[in-house]
Amino acid sequence: MAHNRFGISFRLMGGLLAVVVSATLASLGGFLSLDQVGQQFAWTARSEIPLLVAAARLSQESQGIAFIGPAFGKVDNRFTLATKVGEANDKLASLDVLIQSIASFGADAEVIENIRVTDDMLRQHFARLADVVGQRIDAETELQNRWNRMLKLGEDIHEQAGALRKTIRPGAPDWPLLVAWTDAATAIVSNTISILSYRNKPQLERLATRLDGLWQEADSKYKRMTPNLRIRLAPVHKILGENAGGPPNFAERRLQLLDDERIESGMVSQAEVLSSRLVIAAADLFADTQSEVDGRNARVTAVIEWTSRLLAGTVALTLGVSLFMLLYINRSVIRRLTALRTAMTDHAQGRGGDIDIADRDEIGEMSRALSYFVGVIKDREDKLHAINADLSLAHHNLERIAITDRLTGLFNRTKLDEVFTNELARAERYGESVAIIMADVDKFKSVNDTFGHQVGDSVLIEFAAILRNLVRDTDTPGRWGGEEFLVICSHADLNGAHILAERIRAAVAGHSFPVIGQKTCSFGVASYRPGDTAETLVSRADAALYEAKQNGRDRVALEREAS
Repeated sequence: MAHNRFGISFRLMGGLLAVVVSATLASLGGFLSLDQVGQQFAWTARSEIPLLVAAARLSQESQGIAFIGPAFGKVDNRFTLATKVGEANDKLASLDVLIQSIASFGADAEVIENIRVTDDMLRQHFARLADVVGQRIDAETELQNRWNRMLKLGEDIHEQAGALRKTIRPGAPDWPLLVAWTDAATAIVSNTISILSYRNKPQLERLATRLDGLWQEADSKYKRMTPNLRIRLAPVHKILGENAGGPPNFAERRLQLLDDERIESGMVSQAEVLSSRLVIAAADLFADTQSEVDGRNARVTAVIEWTSRLLAGTVALTLGVSLFMLLYINRSVIRRLTALRTAMTDHAQGRGGDIDIADRDEIGEMSRALSYFVGVIKDREDKLHAINADLSLAHHNLERIAITDRLTGLFNRTKLDEVFTNELARAERYGESVAIIMADVDKFKSVNDTFGHQVGDSVLIEFAAILRNLVRDTDTPGRWGGEEFLVICSHADLNGAHILAERIRAAVAGHSFPVIGQKTCSFGVASYRPGDTAETLVSRADAALYEAKQNGRDRVALEREAS
């Protein structure tokens, strides 16, 4: 019987010892798991969160670069081209800094190298694109200049031919040669003038062939003229040959420009492709980093849940062994883990709250890691908000700079064109009135020549201040160019704009400018007529301004009535 009691006691003691050993081992495993969770949190806070923030900024910068390529295709002057090149270089330099930062955080080397290669290709492509755009701008300028010369040449040909016909008898040998040369030259001019309106390659090729034929005819007649007649026609004939002779004649040069534009369009498309590759690579990096963070968090959560279940089972298993162990585990582990999980849940849902980090055991380490993690996230969020605010302010400032004249602070030509478009559309649609005032500082060149450009700039600044103070809130004053200013008077007819122009004229005449003293200004006023465009309305105001200048300056002239 005693043997049985000993055996039962031994088995009970053995079972109890097994329970105690199992509980001890389970508790040790739980504590080790909690320590691992703390380390995982610390690693995420130190490395992966900064990488995630940097990847997000890289994606944002990449999207900004994607808009640069198409903007090159809209550039029509060297100044704007230089601005776009500077903008591209600044963004690429910022991108280089971000790439270095991301590499320092231990991002995948292959992904970083792919982004670097794309960045270098974009830099080189933007440089080549800038060269191509510059060549296109130069070619367009050259064609426009030659076209202007041909306009003048047409007048010269008629004038020269008319004068020569008065000195040559119809029966003279030179008479039919002069008539034939004049007809061919006139045809060359008319065909050349029409070339800029053509973008169809076959039509331009036919025009190029036609110009060659007309030039051969004109040159043949010219060579058969008497020396005296050739000498008198030589200047006009030379200019004619420069544009219609070969190669390339005017039409062939226009064909070259069309080819250049197609090349430019292809390079713009390639820039968009490279930019898209950069955006995709940056987005992939951000997504991969986010996935790693999510995966690590999921693993940590799984460990925490497993540990909680393990500890709860241990408590249940050791319940009969010792009330003390139950109370100890409940107080020292379960409650603290529950509080930590609650804190994690609260912070995950944005409610915040304090995290108990008083103890220095594994749970305390995990709490400190969580506290550090939450602090880093909050700090990063604050920095992201600050960065977004800075970007928003910078964007607002760039928009303001883009529409403001740097010297006078008034609207620039770009903004005036936009307001013109809106006002003319409103006037045409609703039949409302709109008028403009074109103003020009009298004898402004003499100010620059006598006192220097700095004094001249101060005169323009003072004039802009007078203009800004006198116009209505609904008016749009701006600098049209040089010493010319334009006021778009919304909801105003010709008489109302005339009254405002007189007020401005009187204020300028009575104002004492620094250094130079008194200065006057002339004005031209025009109002909207059905069918008007910005060009026709400005043309009438400009003609009125010219009339004011011709009639003695310091006066306001109205547009001529429609005939």
